[in-house]
Amino acid sequence: MHIKKNRTLHFSFLIFSILFASKGVSAASCADALQSVFGNEGGYQNSKQDGGNWSSKKVGIGKLCGGTKYGIACAYSPGVDIKNLTKERAAKIYEGRECRQIRMSELNGQIVPTLLLDLAVNMGVEMAVKLLGTSINLLSSNDKQIKFNDEMTDEMVAWYNANTKDRQGLLLLYATITLTAIDRYAYIVESNKKQSVWLLGWIRRVIPNEIEAIRPNKNPE
Repeated sequence: MHIKKNRTLHFSFLIFSILFASKGVSAASCADALQSVFGNEGGYQNSKQDGGNWSSKKVGIGKLCGGTKYGIACAYSPGVDIKNLTKERAAKIYEGRECRQIRMSELNGQIVPTLLLDLAVNMGVEMAVKLLGTSINLLSSNDKQIKFNDEMTDEMVAWYNANTKDRQGLLLLYATITLTAIDRYAYIVESNKKQSVWLLGWIRRVIPNEIEAIRPNKNPE
């Protein structure tokens, strides 16, 4: 496999330092995070392999209830006309639901809260919170483990803001959440092989777009 000189496979800390460079400690923006979510989710789909498109929230159980658009699934949004949903209306739903539930306005920075929102949209808020809690405990000493369930707590918000003030802390948390998310996706597929159709897309959406710079050239010269 030949790779152009300007595309390196060295996963250097320098790349991440640039990627995660701090731009201040302003609170995360739901609107900014949604640009990433909308890019990952895309438009309307009514796949029979997506549990969010079934009234029971489980594939093959119940009836197809109207599909998913911009990540808004009929199973979780009863009464919403999914097929005719506008991006502006979808944003309003997210602002009053997922963004509020993960307490985005209380989290500093943007890159990790954006990842958390994307996970909340794709896996559910409860799982996104559990992934964050698990990551916090992985990065904490045994005597500083936190208790968590499926809701963002004051302790989680405080830990996040105290430990992501510099690039290194931000990098460690982002990388740890990414690994726990990929592990969760693997578990989903192991439990139900039919879900494997989504696996590559799931993994891609937790990897920063900037990482494309170190991927092999698809059309090598």
